[in-house]
Amino acid sequence: MLVKNLASIFYFLMKKTILLFVFTSLFATTAIANGSITQGNYRWRNDDGNMENATAKADENVNSTVLKETNVRLRVGIGNYDVGDGEEDLGLYYSTDSTIWTHITNDTNNHFQLSLSSYFDESDTINDLLANGSLSHGGGFTIESTVSKSFTLYENTSAEFEYCIKATSNADLDSTYLFAVIEDGGGYGYNTLPKLTMVSPSLNVSPPSKVVPSSPGITTSFSITSNTNWTISDDAAWLITSLNSGSGDDSFTASYTENTLPTSRMATITVEASGVPDVEVTVTQSGSSVPFHTIVHNVTISNGQTECYEATSTIIVAGSGTTVDILSGGQATFIAGQNIFWHAGFYAHSGSNCHGYITESGDY
Repeated sequence: MLVKNLASIFYFLMKKTILLFVFTSLFATTAIANGSITQGNYRWRNDDGNMENATAKADENVNSTVLKETNVRLRVGIGNYDVGDGEEDLGLYYSTDSTIWTHITNDTNNHFQLSLSSYFDESDTINDLLANGSLSHGGGFTIESTVSKSFTLYENTSAEFEYCIKATSNADLDSTYLFAVIEDGGGYGYNTLPKLTMVSPSLNVSPPSKVVPSSPGITTSFSITSNTNWTISDDAAWLITSLNSGSGDDSFTASYTENTLPTSRMATITVEASGVPDVEVTVTQSGSSVPFHTIVHNVTISNGQTECYEATSTIIVAGSGTTVDILSGGQATFIAGQNIFWHAGFYAHSGSNCHGYITESGDY
Protein backbone atom coordinates (compact mmCIF):
# COMPACT_ATOMS: atom_id res chain seq x y z
CA MET A 1 0.00 0.00 0.00
CA LEU A 2 2.86 2.33 0.90
CA VAL A 3 4.52 1.64 -2.43
CA LYS A 4 1.28 2.30 -4.27
CA ASN A 5 0.78 5.60 -2.44
CA LEU A 6 4.35 6.67 -3.20
CA ALA A 7 3.83 5.83 -6.86
CA SER A 8 0.66 7.92 -6.92
CA ILE A 9 2.45 10.87 -5.33
CA PHE A 10 5.32 10.55 -7.79
CA TYR A 11 2.87 10.47 -10.72
CA PHE A 12 1.06 13.50 -9.36
CA LEU A 13 4.32 15.45 -8.94
CA MET A 14 5.49 14.47 -12.41
CA LYS A 15 2.17 15.61 -13.88
CA LYS A 16 2.47 18.95 -12.12
CA THR A 17 6.05 19.29 -13.32
CA ILE A 18 4.99 18.63 -16.92
CA LEU A 19 2.16 21.16 -16.64
CA LEU A 20 4.52 23.69 -15.11
CA PHE A 21 7.01 23.07 -17.92
CA VAL A 22 4.29 23.57 -20.53
CA PHE A 23 3.07 26.74 -18.81
CA THR A 24 6.61 28.07 -18.51
CA SER A 25 7.31 27.25 -22.14
CA LEU A 26 4.24 29.17 -23.22
CA PHE A 27 5.34 32.34 -21.48
CA ALA A 28 9.12 32.15 -21.85
CA THR A 29 8.67 33.89 -25.20
CA THR A 30 5.69 35.75 -26.59
CA ALA A 31 6.53 34.94 -30.20
CA ILE A 32 4.22 31.95 -30.27
CA ALA A 33 2.91 31.19 -33.74
CA ASN A 34 -0.84 31.14 -34.14
CA GLY A 35 -1.17 30.10 -37.75
CA SER A 36 -4.65 31.55 -38.18
CA ILE A 37 -4.26 34.94 -36.45
CA THR A 38 -1.31 36.76 -37.91
CA GLN A 39 0.43 40.08 -37.49
CA GLY A 40 0.80 41.31 -41.04
CA ASN A 41 1.73 44.52 -42.82
CA TYR A 42 2.93 47.65 -41.05
CA ARG A 43 4.04 51.22 -41.66
CA TRP A 44 6.07 53.67 -39.57
CA ARG A 45 4.57 57.17 -39.57
CA ASN A 46 5.57 60.58 -38.23
CA ASP A 47 3.39 62.06 -35.52
CA ASP A 48 2.64 65.15 -37.57
CA GLY A 49 -1.00 64.87 -38.63
CA ASN A 50 -4.29 63.03 -38.33
CA MET A 51 -5.03 59.58 -39.73
CA GLU A 52 -5.36 60.87 -43.29
CA ASN A 53 -2.51 63.35 -43.59
CA ALA A 54 0.25 62.19 -41.22
CA THR A 55 3.40 61.62 -43.26
CA ALA A 56 5.16 58.28 -43.60
CA LYS A 57 8.61 57.70 -42.12
CA ALA A 58 9.01 54.79 -44.54
CA ASP A 59 7.09 52.77 -47.10
CA GLU A 60 4.89 49.86 -46.06
CA ASN A 61 6.89 47.03 -44.45
CA VAL A 62 10.10 49.10 -44.50
CA ASN A 63 12.01 49.68 -41.28
CA SER A 64 13.00 53.11 -40.01
CA THR A 65 15.03 55.06 -37.44
CA VAL A 66 14.03 57.08 -34.40
CA LEU A 67 15.47 59.60 -31.94
CA LYS A 68 15.07 59.45 -28.19
CA GLU A 69 12.10 61.33 -26.70
CA THR A 70 10.49 61.75 -30.13
CA ASN A 71 6.99 60.52 -30.94
CA VAL A 72 6.65 57.94 -33.70
CA ARG A 73 3.56 56.06 -34.86
CA LEU A 74 3.27 52.42 -35.86
CA ARG A 75 0.34 51.28 -38.01
CA VAL A 76 0.06 47.49 -37.88
CA GLY A 77 -2.49 44.99 -39.20
CA ILE A 78 -3.77 41.82 -37.51
CA GLY A 79 -5.49 39.24 -39.74
CA ASN A 80 -8.01 36.60 -38.68
CA TYR A 81 -7.87 33.66 -41.10
CA ASP A 82 -10.84 31.29 -40.59
CA VAL A 83 -10.66 31.21 -36.79
CA GLY A 84 -14.09 32.58 -36.00
CA ASP A 85 -14.91 35.80 -34.20
CA GLY A 86 -12.87 36.33 -31.05
CA GLU A 87 -12.39 38.89 -28.31
CA GLU A 88 -8.75 39.91 -28.15
CA ASP A 89 -6.78 41.90 -25.55
CA LEU A 90 -3.96 43.45 -27.50
CA GLY A 91 -0.70 44.99 -26.34
CA LEU A 92 2.39 46.26 -28.13
CA TYR A 93 5.75 44.76 -27.13
CA TYR A 94 9.38 45.41 -28.04
CA SER A 95 12.45 43.20 -28.14
CA THR A 96 16.04 43.31 -29.36
CA ASP A 97 16.36 39.56 -30.00
CA SER A 98 12.76 38.34 -30.69
CA THR A 99 13.05 36.12 -27.58
CA ILE A 100 12.54 38.38 -24.59
CA TRP A 101 9.66 40.79 -25.06
CA THR A 102 8.76 43.84 -22.96
CA HIS A 103 5.24 45.23 -22.83
CA ILE A 104 5.11 48.90 -23.89
CA THR A 105 3.24 50.76 -21.16
CA ASN A 106 3.39 54.25 -19.68
CA ASP A 107 6.47 53.28 -17.68
CA THR A 108 9.35 55.65 -18.49
CA ASN A 109 11.88 53.16 -17.09
CA ASN A 110 11.48 50.92 -20.14
CA HIS A 111 13.14 51.61 -23.47
CA PHE A 112 9.81 52.54 -25.09
CA GLN A 113 6.60 53.95 -23.69
CA LEU A 114 3.15 54.87 -24.98
CA SER A 115 2.97 58.58 -25.75
CA LEU A 116 0.13 61.06 -26.22
CA SER A 117 -0.29 62.47 -29.70
CA SER A 118 -1.39 66.02 -30.49
CA TYR A 119 -3.21 64.76 -33.60
CA PHE A 120 -5.65 62.10 -32.38
CA ASP A 121 -7.41 60.87 -29.26
CA GLU A 122 -7.35 57.45 -27.69
CA SER A 123 -9.56 54.89 -29.49
CA ASP A 124 -10.35 57.04 -32.53
CA THR A 125 -11.46 54.86 -35.43
CA ILE A 126 -8.97 54.74 -38.28
CA ASN A 127 -8.96 54.46 -42.04
CA ASP A 128 -7.79 51.47 -44.04
CA LEU A 129 -4.13 52.21 -44.79
CA LEU A 130 -2.37 48.87 -45.21
CA ALA A 131 -2.69 46.17 -47.86
CA ASN A 132 -5.08 43.49 -46.57
CA GLY A 133 -4.65 40.75 -49.16
CA SER A 134 -7.68 38.49 -49.26
CA LEU A 135 -9.10 39.88 -46.00
CA SER A 136 -11.64 42.66 -45.70
CA HIS A 137 -10.98 45.70 -43.52
CA GLY A 138 -12.46 45.09 -40.08
CA GLY A 139 -11.91 48.42 -38.37
CA GLY A 140 -9.38 49.34 -35.74
CA PHE A 141 -8.35 52.06 -33.30
CA THR A 142 -5.67 54.55 -32.35
CA ILE A 143 -3.78 53.73 -29.16
CA GLU A 144 -1.73 56.24 -27.19
CA SER A 145 -2.31 55.31 -23.54
CA THR A 146 -4.23 52.01 -23.25
CA VAL A 147 -1.81 49.27 -22.26
CA SER A 148 -4.09 46.36 -23.29
CA LYS A 149 -6.78 47.08 -25.85
CA SER A 150 -9.91 44.86 -26.01
CA PHE A 151 -11.14 44.30 -29.54
CA THR A 152 -13.33 41.81 -31.38
CA LEU A 153 -11.40 40.35 -34.30
CA TYR A 154 -13.89 39.01 -36.82
CA GLU A 155 -13.29 35.99 -39.01
CA ASN A 156 -11.65 36.68 -42.39
CA THR A 157 -11.03 40.35 -41.60
CA SER A 158 -7.96 42.43 -40.95
CA ALA A 159 -7.99 45.05 -38.19
CA GLU A 160 -5.50 47.91 -38.09
CA PHE A 161 -4.13 49.64 -35.02
CA GLU A 162 -2.02 52.79 -34.87
CA TYR A 163 0.17 53.17 -31.80
CA CYS A 164 1.89 56.37 -30.74
CA ILE A 165 5.09 55.58 -28.86
CA LYS A 166 8.46 57.15 -28.11
CA ALA A 167 11.89 55.90 -27.15
CA THR A 168 12.84 56.93 -23.62
CA SER A 169 16.24 58.09 -22.43
CA ASN A 170 16.94 54.45 -21.52
CA ALA A 171 16.87 53.24 -25.14
CA ASP A 172 20.24 52.09 -26.45
CA LEU A 173 21.75 54.12 -29.30
CA ASP A 174 22.54 52.14 -32.47
CA SER A 175 20.36 49.25 -31.25
CA THR A 176 17.60 47.84 -33.43
CA TYR A 177 14.28 47.06 -31.75
CA LEU A 178 11.57 44.69 -33.00
CA PHE A 179 7.87 45.26 -32.30
CA ALA A 180 4.99 42.80 -32.02
CA VAL A 181 1.30 43.08 -31.18
CA ILE A 182 0.64 40.34 -28.65
CA GLU A 183 -2.64 39.04 -27.28
CA ASP A 184 -2.72 38.59 -23.51
CA GLY A 185 -1.70 35.03 -22.80
CA GLY A 186 0.20 34.39 -26.01
CA GLY A 187 1.54 35.81 -29.26
CA TYR A 188 0.37 35.71 -32.83
CA GLY A 189 2.08 34.38 -35.85
CA TYR A 190 3.73 37.05 -37.92
CA ASN A 191 4.89 37.58 -41.48
CA THR A 192 7.49 40.19 -40.60
CA LEU A 193 8.26 42.30 -37.54
CA PRO A 194 8.53 46.10 -37.65
CA LYS A 195 11.96 47.41 -36.65
CA LEU A 196 13.32 50.73 -35.43
CA THR A 197 16.99 51.61 -35.09
CA MET A 198 17.99 54.19 -32.48
CA VAL A 199 20.05 57.06 -33.91
CA SER A 200 21.58 60.29 -32.61
CA PRO A 201 20.29 63.65 -33.87
CA SER A 202 22.23 65.11 -36.80
CA LEU A 203 22.32 68.51 -38.47
CA ASN A 204 24.28 69.87 -41.42
CA VAL A 205 23.83 73.02 -43.52
CA SER A 206 25.59 73.74 -46.81
CA PRO A 207 27.19 75.68 -48.29
CA PRO A 208 28.84 77.41 -45.31
CA SER A 209 28.75 80.85 -46.95
CA LYS A 210 27.43 82.90 -49.87
CA VAL A 211 28.52 86.22 -51.40
CA VAL A 212 25.85 88.45 -52.96
CA PRO A 213 25.96 91.80 -54.81
CA SER A 214 25.07 95.16 -53.31
CA SER A 215 21.76 95.29 -55.17
CA PRO A 216 18.70 93.70 -53.47
CA GLY A 217 17.88 90.07 -54.23
CA ILE A 218 17.46 86.50 -53.01
CA THR A 219 20.23 83.97 -52.40
CA THR A 220 20.35 80.57 -54.00
CA SER A 221 19.34 77.77 -51.62
CA PHE A 222 21.04 76.61 -48.45
CA SER A 223 20.49 72.85 -47.96
CA ILE A 224 19.66 71.36 -44.55
CA THR A 225 20.37 67.68 -43.95
CA SER A 226 18.92 66.50 -40.65
CA ASN A 227 16.89 63.82 -38.88
CA THR A 228 15.31 66.08 -36.29
CA ASN A 229 13.43 69.36 -35.77
CA TRP A 230 15.34 72.64 -36.22
CA THR A 231 14.90 76.41 -36.09
CA ILE A 232 16.53 79.24 -38.08
CA SER A 233 17.51 82.72 -36.88
CA ASP A 234 19.77 85.52 -38.14
CA ASP A 235 21.48 88.62 -36.76
CA ALA A 236 20.85 91.15 -39.54
CA ALA A 237 17.90 93.48 -40.08
CA TRP A 238 18.66 93.64 -43.81
CA LEU A 239 18.20 89.88 -44.35
CA ILE A 240 15.13 87.61 -44.04
CA THR A 241 15.18 83.80 -44.33
CA SER A 242 12.40 81.97 -46.16
CA LEU A 243 11.95 79.48 -43.28
CA ASN A 244 11.95 79.91 -39.51
CA SER A 245 11.68 76.24 -38.55
CA GLY A 246 11.27 72.77 -39.98
CA SER A 247 12.13 69.10 -39.67
CA GLY A 248 14.34 66.66 -41.54
CA ASP A 249 15.89 67.48 -44.91
CA ASP A 250 14.88 70.81 -46.44
CA SER A 251 16.27 73.99 -48.00
CA PHE A 252 15.85 77.73 -47.52
CA THR A 253 16.84 81.02 -49.14
CA ALA A 254 17.51 84.48 -47.77
CA SER A 255 16.28 87.75 -49.25
CA TYR A 256 18.34 90.90 -48.69
CA THR A 257 17.96 94.63 -49.19
CA GLU A 258 20.31 96.92 -51.10
CA ASN A 259 23.64 97.76 -49.51
CA THR A 260 24.06 101.48 -50.14
CA LEU A 261 27.35 101.72 -48.24
CA PRO A 262 30.71 101.40 -49.96
CA THR A 263 31.81 98.71 -47.48
CA SER A 264 30.60 95.08 -47.47
CA ARG A 265 28.48 93.64 -44.67
CA MET A 266 27.91 90.14 -43.35
CA ALA A 267 24.93 88.35 -41.78
CA THR A 268 25.16 85.15 -39.75
CA ILE A 269 22.34 82.61 -40.06
CA THR A 270 22.10 80.09 -37.21
CA VAL A 271 20.35 76.72 -37.53
CA GLU A 272 19.67 75.07 -34.16
CA ALA A 273 18.47 71.59 -33.15
CA SER A 274 18.28 69.86 -29.78
CA GLY A 275 21.18 67.54 -28.99
CA VAL A 276 23.60 68.82 -31.66
CA PRO A 277 25.87 71.89 -31.98
CA ASP A 278 24.42 74.94 -33.71
CA VAL A 279 25.37 75.34 -37.37
CA GLU A 280 26.22 78.84 -38.63
CA VAL A 281 26.35 79.97 -42.26
CA THR A 282 27.05 83.48 -43.54
CA VAL A 283 25.83 85.82 -46.25
CA THR A 284 28.31 88.54 -47.25
CA GLN A 285 26.94 91.41 -49.30
CA SER A 286 29.34 93.50 -51.37
CA GLY A 287 29.60 97.25 -50.84
CA SER A 288 28.00 99.54 -53.35
CA SER A 289 30.11 100.93 -56.21
CA VAL A 290 27.76 103.91 -56.12
CA PRO A 291 28.69 106.48 -53.44
CA PHE A 292 26.34 107.18 -50.59
CA HIS A 293 26.42 110.99 -51.13
CA THR A 294 27.48 112.88 -54.25
CA ILE A 295 28.23 116.62 -54.33
CA VAL A 296 28.42 118.31 -57.75
CA HIS A 297 30.19 121.71 -57.53
CA ASN A 298 31.85 123.97 -60.12
CA VAL A 299 31.14 121.79 -63.16
CA THR A 300 30.55 122.86 -66.76
CA ILE A 301 29.05 120.40 -69.23
CA SER A 302 29.71 121.52 -72.79
CA ASN A 303 28.10 120.79 -76.16
CA GLY A 304 28.33 117.08 -76.97
CA GLN A 305 29.35 116.15 -73.40
CA THR A 306 27.30 113.60 -71.38
CA GLU A 307 27.64 113.12 -67.60
CA CYS A 308 25.84 110.92 -65.09
CA TYR A 309 25.93 111.50 -61.31
CA GLU A 310 24.78 108.79 -58.86
CA ALA A 311 24.29 108.37 -55.13
CA THR A 312 22.56 105.71 -53.11
CA SER A 313 21.24 108.44 -50.81
CA THR A 314 21.55 112.12 -51.80
CA ILE A 315 22.92 114.26 -54.64
CA ILE A 316 23.65 117.94 -53.96
CA VAL A 317 24.00 120.14 -57.08
CA ALA A 318 25.65 123.61 -56.83
CA GLY A 319 25.01 125.85 -53.81
CA SER A 320 27.45 127.33 -51.29
CA GLY A 321 28.71 129.80 -53.88
CA THR A 322 29.46 127.14 -56.53
CA THR A 323 28.03 126.73 -60.04
CA VAL A 324 26.94 123.86 -62.29
CA ASP A 325 26.41 124.88 -65.94
CA ILE A 326 24.89 122.61 -68.58
CA LEU A 327 25.48 124.37 -71.85
CA SER A 328 23.49 124.00 -75.07
CA GLY A 329 24.05 120.53 -76.48
CA GLY A 330 25.27 119.20 -73.13
CA GLN A 331 23.50 116.40 -71.22
CA ALA A 332 23.46 115.52 -67.49
CA THR A 333 21.62 112.76 -65.60
CA PHE A 334 21.22 112.63 -61.81
CA ILE A 335 20.10 109.34 -60.14
CA ALA A 336 19.72 109.07 -56.35
CA GLY A 337 18.26 106.59 -53.95
CA GLN A 338 16.52 109.20 -51.80
CA ASN A 339 17.09 112.92 -52.61
CA ILE A 340 18.37 115.32 -55.29
CA PHE A 341 18.87 118.94 -54.26
CA TRP A 342 19.46 121.62 -56.98
CA HIS A 343 20.71 124.78 -55.27
CA ALA A 344 21.42 128.32 -56.42
CA GLY A 345 24.17 128.32 -58.97
CA PHE A 346 22.67 125.52 -61.09
CA TYR A 347 22.00 126.53 -64.71
CA ALA A 348 20.51 124.35 -67.49
CA HIS A 349 20.90 126.52 -70.57
CA SER A 350 18.58 126.51 -73.58
CA GLY A 351 19.25 123.50 -75.76
CA SER A 352 20.70 121.43 -72.87
CA ASN A 353 19.27 118.15 -71.63
CA CYS A 354 18.94 117.42 -67.88
CA HIS A 355 17.17 114.53 -66.11
CA GLY A 356 16.81 113.65 -62.44
CA TYR A 357 15.56 110.29 -61.08
CA ILE A 358 14.86 108.74 -57.68
CA THR A 359 15.39 104.98 -58.04
CA GLU A 360 13.33 102.51 -56.01
CA SER A 361 14.86 99.42 -57.58
CA GLY A 362 18.52 100.17 -56.90
CA ASP A 363 19.27 100.52 -60.62
CA TYR A 364 21.69 103.33 -61.53
